Amino acid sequence: MLSGGASVVILLVVGGMFAILALRHSGLHAFLSGTAKSIGPSPLSARAQAADAHALPLGVEYPGDSLPNRIPLIWWLLAVELLGLISFPLAYVALPGLRDRGWGLAKMLGLLLLSYLVWLPASLGWLPFERWAVYAALGVVVMMSAALAWWRRGELVAFLRARWRLLALTEGVFVAAFLLLAWIRAQDPSLFYFNFSGEKPFELSMLNGLLRSRTLPPLDPWFAGQAINYYYYGLYLVAVLIKLTGVAPTTAFNLALALFFAVCATAAFSVVGSLIRRWWAGLIGAFAFLGVCNLDAANQELHRLVAALTGQHVPAFDYFASSRVQGVIEFPYWSFIFGDLHPHVMDLVLTTLLLACCASLLLASRTRSRPALSTLALVALTLGAIWCTNTWDYPSFALLFAVTLALPLLPSVSQGEGERNRPLQVGEDVRGKVSQAGKGDTPVTWGATLRALSWRQVIGYALSVGVPLALSYVLYLPFHRQFQAVSEGIGRVRQGTPVSVFLIVFGVFLFVAVSYFGVEFYERWRVPGTRLLARAGLPAGALPWLLALGAALVLALAARVSLAAALAVLLAAGLYLALDLRHSAVKRFTYVLLLLGLAIALGVELIYVKDFLALTTHRRMNTVFKFYYQVWLLFAFGTALAFCELVGRVGARAWRISARDVARAMRAPVSPPRLAQGAWIAVLALLLAASSVFLVAGTADRLADPTRWAVTGAADHLVNSTHWAAAVPPPGGLKPAGLSLDGMAYMRGWYPGDYAAITWMNAHIAGGPTIVEAAEYQPYRYFGRVSAYTGLPTVIGWGHHEEQWHPSAEARARLNDVQAFWGTPDPAAALAFLRHYGVRYVYLGQQERSCYMLSSDHSCVPMNGPALAKLDTLEQSGVLRVVYSSMDTVIYEVSG
Repeated sequence: MLSGGASVVILLVVGGMFAILALRHSGLHAFLSGTAKSIGPSPLSARAQAADAHALPLGVEYPGDSLPNRIPLIWWLLAVELLGLISFPLAYVALPGLRDRGWGLAKMLGLLLLSYLVWLPASLGWLPFERWAVYAALGVVVMMSAALAWWRRGELVAFLRARWRLLALTEGVFVAAFLLLAWIRAQDPSLFYFNFSGEKPFELSMLNGLLRSRTLPPLDPWFAGQAINYYYYGLYLVAVLIKLTGVAPTTAFNLALALFFAVCATAAFSVVGSLIRRWWAGLIGAFAFLGVCNLDAANQELHRLVAALTGQHVPAFDYFASSRVQGVIEFPYWSFIFGDLHPHVMDLVLTTLLLACCASLLLASRTRSRPALSTLALVALTLGAIWCTNTWDYPSFALLFAVTLALPLLPSVSQGEGERNRPLQVGEDVRGKVSQAGKGDTPVTWGATLRALSWRQVIGYALSVGVPLALSYVLYLPFHRQFQAVSEGIGRVRQGTPVSVFLIVFGVFLFVAVSYFGVEFYERWRVPGTRLLARAGLPAGALPWLLALGAALVLALAARVSLAAALAVLLAAGLYLALDLRHSAVKRFTYVLLLLGLAIALGVELIYVKDFLALTTHRRMNTVFKFYYQVWLLFAFGTALAFCELVGRVGARAWRISARDVARAMRAPVSPPRLAQGAWIAVLALLLAASSVFLVAGTADRLADPTRWAVTGAADHLVNSTHWAAAVPPPGGLKPAGLSLDGMAYMRGWYPGDYAAITWMNAHIAGGPTIVEAAEYQPYRYFGRVSAYTGLPTVIGWGHHEEQWHPSAEARARLNDVQAFWGTPDPAAALAFLRHYGVRYVYLGQQERSCYMLSSDHSCVPMNGPALAKLDTLEQSGVLRVVYSSMDTVIYEVSG
């Protein structure tokens, strides 16, 4: 085992090596000296464009008749399982504090390491981002893991023999979660809906753009000629899996959703189960994270019931509304069944991996005085990936890591020598004195704790935190050199979130958290409170009722002021309770999770990040959206731990109650404590039932989503809640007819011309030549579909999205130019446009003919005769050459 000093030295050396390599090969010296561009996205270099030109067509690299695409679900699952098995020895060493030694996280750890080994040389221009490079990196992972397995073979064999039941259960959780979401997605795999696509077309365009890029950062498929200026790392992880498995991107999109859902489930199972040391606690953690939903679905059903009972029109249940309680407030289960591979969703697997590292550090500190080098290295790699996947998450989880690493510095509850390393039991909270080496037993005080800290401990802590945080930046320097943040500073919140909205979103978690605080407060004040009541001549049994009444009154008054005031009260109460030095390590971690969640929620009520919405009424939307997702994760894990401790207070015998015990309890008189416990259980059950309404009604409504909306022509307008397949029958029939994971299958029915033409493009067009298709500012429409499904860069995609990370004036100019190209009858103006943007292919499909743009009233503007005739004129003059023509779609190649 390496000493703490050796660990620090190795970390510093590794960090220094990467820093030197990045300075020398990535041009950071120019960036630091101010000679590099400081604002705006970077154009694709000539080297990158030349490299991308050699990329194979997607249809050639991922043929539909290949074995992986004939059995994609089985093939994908086998590949992921193999990657997890290969990576387990690495997880075993990196997560020594967990009961399963990282088995539940091995798949994600392996994917993260494999992806980084490909990403760094591709970003530095050393190796291309191709399939053979992925296989070569996999070979490196195999050798590293095999060496570790051989070195610790005896220990590994003993562990597998002792914990095979736990590992089998963990694997069962993974497979069940994977198949559940794959089944949901298989009933509706489409990656586009009329006005209800979400971000799927945008995400698919970036995924296919990554697959067509041989250098990194990848090309921007919706802003031709530019490198993508976005935190793309989550989709890059999916791209690595696609290159590894050979599964087609439109199918892999849905399989990635199932994979991330399953990894999140097993991560929660592993972390909570390890902290509580009970398998059922792991199931509670997984359900709290992914099974708990907000209370909007129950609210909708209540309104529907009232309408039915009063003879009014009963509105249809709307699963989408549950994510739009006020603005955009999603929760994990909704995000996964909706099907967006958006950064906040993909980053869940990384933030849970980081949380697992924190739990391992905490639990391993019982048997070792210094954190393991392997765990700190994994923290650095994971935190850096979090930054590049969803930048919003980095500060919160970097802080979580720093605070967690400080917890072992606090004194531990004194135990007998034989009890010192005994696993913490459910609900255990031994309250005693601090055992100080060489000083005997001294009272638990903060003064004594701080005086007991040595400079060696302080410096060791600073290095253990500072080096991984520095490495998390240094390891991903090529990304930071290119990425330009789009925020414009911080604004002050003037109208915060209503308390009712916060309760609807986090009601279940808040009930458990407040209950936990209440029980803890009662335990703290039971003895002095009883003495005060005795002096006042009041019965001791009145204490819990008085405390509950006082807490409810304070919270109600604070909530009347604002949500910020109520959160401040809860945060203050939690801090008061958390600062008791007699707490066990797990209880400290529980408080850290809950308090960090409360602090983030309070921060959202005070400030917001200014972005492209800063001058609109939705100025706080992204801040609330992104940070509430973090709050959900922290609350889910924190309340799962708190609930397990509350259950543990009942005692182990509560889990082995016989029929005789139940009968005896029913005959016993109802006492106030029993009445309070019964009321608490009833309220919790009611909240869980209300939360679970979405699991049933929301899932059913989501699966009916593609048939909910009617459309008129090609305008893609919502008109009413009718069966859109009946209103506008698909020319090719409703696709897919049965279970499928092909996200492009719908196009065979609704847009057979596009389906055939895009399939031809993916089979015949290599590299990344620029195309032009219809474009519009409004998102979530059918515009940008060719670039989305091919990865070929178009002049501009969804204008609304592109102006978020490109100069707004340039995005608007491109959009105007594209729309003018389709609408103009002048061949000379059209030719000037093609030359200016370097367009290689012109795509003329049904969308361009009937709806190349939207008017001010959002109706379609079709191409007229002269506008169509200009293309014939350019063809006759030799500027354009028809390379594909079928049904209503023509593809022209630009000569010269």
